[in-house]
Amino acid sequence: MNFGSKHSKKQLQKAWERMKTKSKQQHGLHRREEKKTGGGASPPAIPKDVEKVLSLIAPKVNDLGCNYDDDALPALAKSHLHGRLIYFNKTFCVGANSYGTYLQESITIEADPDDPEPVNLPANQSEGLATVPPGPSKDTPLSVREKPSGSTRKRRGGMERYEVHRRAVEAGLHCGDGYVAVRKFCMAMNMPMIHQKTFSKHKKDIIDNSIKKHEELLEQTRKQVHLTLEEKDPTLPEVKEVTVTLDGSWGKRGFTAKYGFVSAIEYETGMVVDHVTLSKWCKFCAIEEGKGRDRKEWWPEHASECNKNFDGSNPAMEMEGWKILFGRSVEKCKMKYVRVVSDGDSKGFEAVKAMKPYGDGVEIKKEECTNHVAKRIGKALLKLKQGGRKAGSLTAVSVKKLQNYFTQAIKNHIGDEEEMKKAIYATLRHCASTDQRPQHSTCPSGKDSWCFVQRAIANDQPIPQHKDHIHTPLRQDVVAKMMPVYQRIVTPQLLEGCKGGTQNSNESLHSIIWSELPKTKFFGLKRMLYGVHRGITKFNLGYSAAEVEGSGWVATKVAKDKDNARVYNAKRKMDCKDERKRKKIKAIHEEEKRKQRGLHMKQDVQHYLHRQISHGKVRGV
Repeated sequence: MNFGSKHSKKQLQKAWERMKTKSKQQHGLHRREEKKTGGGASPPAIPKDVEKVLSLIAPKVNDLGCNYDDDALPALAKSHLHGRLIYFNKTFCVGANSYGTYLQESITIEADPDDPEPVNLPANQSEGLATVPPGPSKDTPLSVREKPSGSTRKRRGGMERYEVHRRAVEAGLHCGDGYVAVRKFCMAMNMPMIHQKTFSKHKKDIIDNSIKKHEELLEQTRKQVHLTLEEKDPTLPEVKEVTVTLDGSWGKRGFTAKYGFVSAIEYETGMVVDHVTLSKWCKFCAIEEGKGRDRKEWWPEHASECNKNFDGSNPAMEMEGWKILFGRSVEKCKMKYVRVVSDGDSKGFEAVKAMKPYGDGVEIKKEECTNHVAKRIGKALLKLKQGGRKAGSLTAVSVKKLQNYFTQAIKNHIGDEEEMKKAIYATLRHCASTDQRPQHSTCPSGKDSWCFVQRAIANDQPIPQHKDHIHTPLRQDVVAKMMPVYQRIVTPQLLEGCKGGTQNSNESLHSIIWSELPKTKFFGLKRMLYGVHRGITKFNLGYSAAEVEGSGWVATKVAKDKDNARVYNAKRKMDCKDERKRKKIKAIHEEEKRKQRGLHMKQDVQHYLHRQISHGKVRGV
């Protein structure tokens, strides 16, 4: 079957439509003839050219319910196609326009395998995930050569930049796997893959632009912190004395990590005001040292680009981070970190105190993190675990309960070290009390006391049994061995530094950053900086601010939805926490009322029986 000489695209389309119509008509006629009854000659066979057209129409396109009535075939070749049969195969392509990035099903054209003469088509050029249509010829009118509005092709630094490539690279960075994640996605979708060099160039461009943008957002955050503090106290100077929570984190557990960061969060506003990222490894240095080359040969040219900015142990890395943050706090943040909330074993505070970044006249004070203090006593008690499986032994459940009591004792008596110490020891004695040996004299008194004995005394009620409230009290020999642990940890210096502050905000920041940089992967300094900056922007301003400019309305909507869900979940957790407290208090009051009603009923019964006995109606026992 041949259409003759070369034809235009329009002529070819009309010829193909006529062939389809004629073939379907002949096929329908043949099926009607086959269904006729009453004898006679069999219908003539379908011509071979009609069979070929029908084989093209039926199995290679979507079925709409009728085998040969599907006219959903796309337009044919671009131009000057020789007249012969073609096949249509389905594949996927990625597109990008002003509405967003999308995957769509496309049709690729192949020649008839039985035809030896090839089909010469101006095929689209494939460059990674992008498909570039053929350019116009010299004879094409200018109106046809106009650039389409959805084109995202850009040229930077001698390399073609496509929007779909940039978004694919950015998606790989967000997943944390980079090139590996994009390659797996393309393999699963049966799509062409970006070359690794192209991926690296896009990655460098994205990281550099992102770090610059996030630095600007961090500077805006610092200005907002200053405005918030000035609203509370307009008399504050330009360089403000603030309380910060400082904590460091490493990319790997233990002391074998090659990189880490230290962050400073302003305590009143909960915003990150500064951070520093340190790395002990550089790929270029490792390669050159592995070759055994003399350092003097390559170091002068590489010094300005080296990714290694620290040399030492991991504890020393956190100490160095403290020094950097305190040393530039006035110049970069217009702040003096005069009070620091940190864990007790931090060596950074001692290093900063000896450095005196603000001169001799400004003293830097340290406040203990309440959670770390409770964790410290919990670890000490777990090491002590006494008594085995006997009743009254020190178990993990008992340690957790004592740790919670310890935390509440500190929070309820902030600013009064004597009362704090008294409340801490009262919790230990309370857990060791029995009906035969009650030890509630140091427990807080009043109707709202957490001690059930003091609460019953304040309400003029009988003291309930200890087995209903303290199911398994600690034995006295176990308490005697626990007392030295309490005496060693609960010191006046420790209690003086307990002001109720915690490092929960730092731990929350760490979880966001390590979701951007999985600890199961290894990253260089540039990639580490990208993840840290992006995580800090998410923590301060939300997902919407962390998205790069030009992400599109779909990405913006998803980011806003994530921010709204984050706020909703936080409020729900707080409401649930308050609701649990209310239910617990309500249950206590209901229990007291029930016991009070039971007591009154018992007194009424006794009074009734006494009256009946006195009147001789009932014989006394």
